[in-house]
Amino acid sequence: MIKSIKETLKIPVIANGGISSFEDIGKALEFTKCDGVMSSESILEYPALFDNSQIYDIEEIALEYLDFYEKYPGEATLKIARSHIHKFLHSGFTTWGHSDLRDQVQKSNTIQALREIVLEMQKRRQGVAPLDKITWYYRHWNDEAGLFKTGVKNKSLLPASQIMDSDWNTWMHDDPRNPQCQVAKDAKKQA
Repeated sequence: MIKSIKETLKIPVIANGGISSFEDIGKALEFTKCDGVMSSESILEYPALFDNSQIYDIEEIALEYLDFYEKYPGEATLKIARSHIHKFLHSGFTTWGHSDLRDQVQKSNTIQALREIVLEMQKRRQGVAPLDKITWYYRHWNDEAGLFKTGVKNKSLLPASQIMDSDWNTWMHDDPRNPQCQVAKDAKKQA
């Protein structure tokens, strides 16, 4: 659908959706010919998504986030910090079974408490590869085999998204609000 939109419009178009790894950026740009990409879901768990130099450890990212929270007071509330920490540590709660820490995140009322939770998760997941900690984006995928719990590591084994262009193509062809459709062109000729 995004490809069809880009082919039709004469303004910059940004693709959004399905960007869950750095490799997806190139694929999306190549396929859609868009002017850029953005990420919403994946980048909430893994803010280093657009840095291809390495896979960063998610607990280190969470600790850096908390450092920024303290360095720039007033930029986020404790509620927002809890939400971000929850996303950063999602796989620890689900895949690795540390749901007790999830409960502690929800009840935490200080940044120091959140920091201690992150440090405890880091201790519990010592030896777990950073790539194995990135799963939050896949949490709602319909996957009977449970591969979503392994996240981006096994992305190629997960069911592909089923984005269909037929509805868009019908609109492009038949809707008079679209100045490129045949109906609009015929109406313009008659005017």
